[in-house]
Amino acid sequence: MFAVAFQHLGGSILKLSRTLINGISLLAAMAAFYMVWREITTYQVTWATVGEIVADFSSSSLLLAFAATIMGYLVLATYDLLAIHHLQYKIAWHKTLLASFLGFAISNNAGHAIITGGAVRFRFYSSWGLDTAAIGKIIIFSSATYLLGAATLLCAAYFFAPQEELHNPQLLGGHLSWLIGSVALLLAIYWLLILSGRHQLRWKKINISLPPAPISALQTIAGICDLVFAGLVLYCLLQPATQMHFMWFFTLYILAQLTGLFSQVPGGIGIFESAFLFLVGDNYNHQIILIALLTYRLMYFLLPLVIALLIFLFTQRKTFMHHWQTLPGVIQLQNTVKTLSIFLHKRLPLLLSLLTLGAGSILLFSGSTPDLPERLHTLRHIINLPLIEASHLLGSVIGVFLLILARAILLRINAAYPLTLLLLAAGIVLSLTKGLDYEEALFLTVLFLLFIPCKPYFYRKSNLGAHLLTPGWIALIISIIIFSIVIGFMAYKEVNYAHELWWQFEQDANASRFLRATLLISIIACGTLLHYLLSRGQYKPQLPSPEEIAEAYAIINTQKNTEHYISLSADKYLFWSENRDSFIAYITTPKYWIALNDPCGNKSTFKSLAKAFRSRADLHGAKPVFYRITTEHLPLYVDLGLNLVKLGEEAHVDLSNFTLKGNAWTSFRNTINKINKEGFTFRIIPAAACADHLAALQQVSDQWLAHKKTREKGFSLGFFDKHYLSLFDIAVVEKNDEIVAFANVLHGDLPNEVSIDLMRYGDKAPKGAMDFLLTNIILWAKEHHYYTFNLGMAPLAGLDDDELAPFWQRLGSSVFRLGNEFYDFQGLHHYKEKFRPQWNPVYLALPRGGHLAPVIFTITNAISGGVKGSFSK
Repeated sequence: MFAVAFQHLGGSILKLSRTLINGISLLAAMAAFYMVWREITTYQVTWATVGEIVADFSSSSLLLAFAATIMGYLVLATYDLLAIHHLQYKIAWHKTLLASFLGFAISNNAGHAIITGGAVRFRFYSSWGLDTAAIGKIIIFSSATYLLGAATLLCAAYFFAPQEELHNPQLLGGHLSWLIGSVALLLAIYWLLILSGRHQLRWKKINISLPPAPISALQTIAGICDLVFAGLVLYCLLQPATQMHFMWFFTLYILAQLTGLFSQVPGGIGIFESAFLFLVGDNYNHQIILIALLTYRLMYFLLPLVIALLIFLFTQRKTFMHHWQTLPGVIQLQNTVKTLSIFLHKRLPLLLSLLTLGAGSILLFSGSTPDLPERLHTLRHIINLPLIEASHLLGSVIGVFLLILARAILLRINAAYPLTLLLLAAGIVLSLTKGLDYEEALFLTVLFLLFIPCKPYFYRKSNLGAHLLTPGWIALIISIIIFSIVIGFMAYKEVNYAHELWWQFEQDANASRFLRATLLISIIACGTLLHYLLSRGQYKPQLPSPEEIAEAYAIINTQKNTEHYISLSADKYLFWSENRDSFIAYITTPKYWIALNDPCGNKSTFKSLAKAFRSRADLHGAKPVFYRITTEHLPLYVDLGLNLVKLGEEAHVDLSNFTLKGNAWTSFRNTINKINKEGFTFRIIPAAACADHLAALQQVSDQWLAHKKTREKGFSLGFFDKHYLSLFDIAVVEKNDEIVAFANVLHGDLPNEVSIDLMRYGDKAPKGAMDFLLTNIILWAKEHHYYTFNLGMAPLAGLDDDELAPFWQRLGSSVFRLGNEFYDFQGLHHYKEKFRPQWNPVYLALPRGGHLAPVIFTITNAISGGVKGSFSK
């Protein structure tokens, strides 16, 4: 019970003592602030006088003071490094320097150095494996280093400082020399103990270990250098105006530092300044000294504190995040922020493009409007007129190039990233050198900083000259340039035009600068736009060579489906897998890479092949589309993040059950018998013998095109090409050895599926020639033990017209039923239905977000050979 009571009593006393210490520090701080305020009011220090006095500091003084600050904190950081070395703790040197710098930067401002700096050190050193006792030794060692340096410098001041100042009655009643002597005595005793070898002292139950002489010497040197550099910061600011003696300054500086240190006021704020002002007496201008002290406070204390806090927050971010996540509502906030970041991530290139467009416009508008006279006057005292003139011209030129680069940024072209940073950096400088337009420079700076971490977004390895500018973007650039020129003419409408304006180079000759800039940007813009108009073109890979066609043909022959034979028609590119055991046939447009059918070949490579295809399309600013895909591989396209849209249905005839017997086939039997009686025959010409009949086939094809008043199609439809037809067996209808109709027969090495691609008839073909030809091909396929016959797709068939169905399906269903003006969709479906096929759905996989209409239009153009062909036969 008594132990518990004493424990509570001890805790209460400790709490009370801390409260008293903090209260005394607060009272001392209030008194110090009062003394500083009294100095400010006494000497009538205002913001205006502060600006004038700070402006009086030479750039060399400020630069030297800043350099001394850096050196001072580098030396200060070595305090802990000496302690770690002496105590033989295994902590990496860069970690020690970091903990030391953060500890001193915070404790210098927060006061109670042992508590505040010790807390920072404890946070770092404990995480690196040191216990409380070891950290305490480091703190005591570092404090002793500072005291050794301060004491040694104070003693040195006795020999170098002016003697009359040492006996000044205003300083400790003229007993300053006695204080220095006392400090020298204590310092001498310390060194006698060190040099005598007595490194262990014992007082009651307390053991004190003194470092060896070499370590103590290093401590003294580090402490002296620290105080010298810290003092030099203030001395560099004071010396030009006060011509104060160096050693006398350091004597006062050390005394003021010690006063601020022992006051335990945070950072010695007010105490140090008051002590220094008191110690210098009335021999110097207190107004100048006070401004120097405030500048010293900002440079040596607040600036390192800001840097230290930023480093501290960065190094402790994981800990802060852990505590942050334990707060109520944070998880929900994080999910919201994550959703927002995903939204911004997808649209960041668009935002950067718009901001770059704005930056270019600002530079152009700035070059078209007059500069502020007072800023130009100030600028003329810094740089000469030719540089101002050149900056004005170059600023407008950079504005034009930023307008062009905005398009490259939107496309995420990798070359746009360094070029934009370069132009923004140049724009920042030129905004200041052409008229001190700091608002403009600030906007460009923010955009520059925003761009720096965005390099991963610019990954497309594309040439800036390839399909960069669209007609819409060209019109936008021209509009902005014209608008800036109009603004300029409105701004200078009261200036009468004269030829001399072009050659007028004066400070206030804004109109002349506008005219020259307008001419230059017009020439550059026209030249640049003309270059892009003449060289613009979309990315086009190489069409497959005969060797590639043969390689793809060998792969297709091993497949069970015949849909991939259309890939050999030489109007599509082939995208190969890494091992060249599978491929994708595709075409390219500026916005889309459209693959025809599913991938072909080794199914185990389809996923990696499709992803590589998507990545390659993305590198060139295009999106992947897969046209006429089957249900077998739908999960693959879903995994790619694509939407699926039903295009129609494909008819497959089961040959095992196919027969011409029965009433349903009466018309077909009659047609075949009638044509046979007329002397027409059916036969299959092997692919090897096809070359001998190409001329006859060409004649039939031309007659068919003329009769249909149409032209060759492409992409998913076959067209007459001698090399393409030579790959296949040809089914022909003949009379007297004259070919009147033909179709190329698609089938592989295995007896799986048979299909046709090109089916045409000439002027001498009998009525019903297509039924005759198609039926005989099906019978031939059944005779050769093939399983199915693919009649091809019936577009828009099988689409749902329910009111809850997607818009595309309801629209497609309506077109299927009613839209016969351009294509008889329903009639095609009815014709194929006569063969009693099994209907399988066919899909289109396309990117999400409003791409359906342009994709359908693009595919239609590809099939029809252009926009004109889309609206004609």
